[in-house]
Amino acid sequence: FYTRGRDGLPREWIRRMKSCMKEIGQSMSCHRMLMDYSNKYYFPALKNYKRLVKDNYQESRAVAAYLQKLRNAWHELAVLKVESNARPVMQRGDLVTVSACVQLGSLAPEDVCVELYYGSISNQGEIEDAHRIDMKPIAREGNCYKFQVKIACESTGRQGHTVRILPKHEGLVHPYIPGLIKWA
Repeated sequence: FYTRGRDGLPREWIRRMKSCMKEIGQSMSCHRMLMDYSNKYYFPALKNYKRLVKDNYQESRAVAAYLQKLRNAWHELAVLKVESNARPVMQRGDLVTVSACVQLGSLAPEDVCVELYYGSISNQGEIEDAHRIDMKPIAREGNCYKFQVKIACESTGRQGHTVRILPKHEGLVHPYIPGLIKWA
């Protein structure tokens, strides 16, 4: 590769690559890769596009209005308190209940997704191999909503959890929008 001709091209390396392509090219195919990309990305993107442009862009307008509403109210959101019945030492299968008091401001519980984000704690004190599960609103207490979820302790070792708030709208492809994720 590093030996170059007068034209600056690696002639020996190019010869080897062409030889490899001739020898194994017939047994190689991009068919599976193209099918995977098509099924995983292109077809869903096309379906999403058709949904967004349908009825003179009605869904696009609804998503844009929702995102504007969210951006206007995002500063009002806060996770005020997180409580859990987790003990310092737990057994596999033990049930952990986590509650969060979330201030939504002018938003309603159905406008956002409150998630429990949990997993093993690394040596750096960060959650790794994270799992997430939606928390359900169970009560309103003054200016905050109480969200709760129960999970079974699945792993051994140091475990941790936190709560985050994400956008929630059926028109979104995914909820991960820069500037619109709020952590406890």
